[in-house]
Amino acid sequence: MTMAGRYALAPLRCAVLVLVALACPVVLVVTFVCAHAGVPSPALVVARARALPGLARRLAGRWSGEPIDRPYHPPPEPPRRDLDGWYRHGDDLFRSPWIPGYLRGLEWVARDPATARDLWWMLLDPLVGGVLAALPPLLIGYGAISADRPIGWAAAALGVAAGPAALRLHGRWTRVLLAPVRRRGPSPLWSWTAPRMTAVLRLAAVTALSVAGAALAVAHVAGPGAVPAARRFVSWRRALAGRWNGAVIAEPYAPEPAAPEPDPDGGYRVGWLAFGSVYRSPERAARARRLQWIAEDPASWRDLLWLALEPLCAVVLAAPPVSLVAGGLVWLCWLWTWTAGLALGIPGFTWSPMELVGAVIPALEQVPGPLLGLPAAALGLATAPALLRLHGRVCGLLLAPTRTSALTRRVEHLAVTREQAAGSQAAELRRIERDLHDGAQARWVAMGMNLGVAEHLVDRDPAAAKAVLAQAKQSAASALSELRELIRGIHPPILADRGLPDALRTLAMDAPLDADVRIDLLGRPDPHLEAAVYFAVSELLTNVGKHASATKVAIELTHADGVLRCTVTDDGRGGAVPGGGSGLEGIRRRLSGFDGTLTLSSPPGGPTVVTMELPCVLS
Repeated sequence: MTMAGRYALAPLRCAVLVLVALACPVVLVVTFVCAHAGVPSPALVVARARALPGLARRLAGRWSGEPIDRPYHPPPEPPRRDLDGWYRHGDDLFRSPWIPGYLRGLEWVARDPATARDLWWMLLDPLVGGVLAALPPLLIGYGAISADRPIGWAAAALGVAAGPAALRLHGRWTRVLLAPVRRRGPSPLWSWTAPRMTAVLRLAAVTALSVAGAALAVAHVAGPGAVPAARRFVSWRRALAGRWNGAVIAEPYAPEPAAPEPDPDGGYRVGWLAFGSVYRSPERAARARRLQWIAEDPASWRDLLWLALEPLCAVVLAAPPVSLVAGGLVWLCWLWTWTAGLALGIPGFTWSPMELVGAVIPALEQVPGPLLGLPAAALGLATAPALLRLHGRVCGLLLAPTRTSALTRRVEHLAVTREQAAGSQAAELRRIERDLHDGAQARWVAMGMNLGVAEHLVDRDPAAAKAVLAQAKQSAASALSELRELIRGIHPPILADRGLPDALRTLAMDAPLDADVRIDLLGRPDPHLEAAVYFAVSELLTNVGKHASATKVAIELTHADGVLRCTVTDDGRGGAVPGGGSGLEGIRRRLSGFDGTLTLSSPPGGPTVVTMELPCVLS
């Protein structure tokens, strides 16, 4: 199309877009009323109402020169009949396809973000798009009415000249709400500001929490009854500091003591520092033992020292960036703007926050507040992350376990795991001995007796001797099979020959339910660790088949950051608890010998997720 034709048609096209904008309120009201009435289906009403935004999308895209794509999700498939003749929607069954189709349509239009954008467009287009499109026709109409005056000719010429520009602006407006949303990453300014503003807010929280910590420190000194509350507060702050700085701060406390045992006279003797008492009530004795445990634990006194020093750390590390950001943005920028505006409207109003700055630094009295506030806020934002990390290190110095306590807890853990490993080894040897005695040994004895009988019968009754030899052969095959099963229980050959991934795949194929195995390993773990994971997964699959009422199980094996992680997930009924006869406690003991951990998540109704983590270096 020529340029003259484009300019000539632009006002007519604008008039068509005005008619579309005037139709928006009508369609919006009809859609709202019919959708809330529920007849016909709201999905059908909304789908029919999409015709108007679709028309505007096509016209605006074609006339502005930039096509606008449809943003809608594809419509749902019609309901299909199951083999038993029912139609399913979630967990509900219907004889007729009408109700599940109705519900699918509702979900389709309700979950599509383009539906809300269409409704907003129909509400706003008469005020935005309609006004933009109406300007050229209105100018031309005014020029036609005032054709006897020069201003009329000027208005008409301006309307013709503004037609293509109005179409382009209308197309940009239409794309704001009716075009598909394109996800964009955050801007560089936001990427720089957001984490630093988060650090400022966290430092502000540190400042506020240090006041509560100081109150707990006073209560800590005043009476031992506040020590448990202070310890819970410090534990929460320890976890918070570790989470904010990306480093886990371990708990330094000594393990809680066991309940006191009664003396022969029925009393409970509890010694505390240089004193002691005899309690007649086990509850009072347990409470005294707990207070003794807290008072004699060096970590309690380190907690008290941290509670006392935390306000000083807040003043030195947390308050400066918070003051710079709050003072720069609120005091010097926002308050200066308001006082400057009031000075323009109120005669005689001369106060400004810069008077306080000028009292300290006279040379800055005449400098506008934003020229000082914005650099101050930027300085506070820039220094906040480093000061937050420094605060985390200071917390780690006092709240983390000392080297002595860490070594003590490590020795205690190794002693417990050694005892558990020795007990597991003894139990395994007893099992092997029992299996050999009751299984293979008995069959070999029976086979020897059968061979002796065959030796006596071979001359007198060859047929009977052949039958006895056949029984001996069957006994030998059964004994060999049991020996293979016993060897597989000690260390499966596939685990030694082909490694843990293929051994887990074999377990999955032998499982009595649908099993999915996902493995991501770039090397091979230590053989002893492979055996521990293999038998742990084997026992978990056995538990799932017996107790979980599951139909599917997923096994995932990965290695990252020096940790071998194996996750077993089933879709069963859940409710599994360690120590409840499920074998999970035995698996936990097996893994503890390798410094491994077992984490269980099994809410009632499922799913059950068991995660095993073991420190490991792949070969």
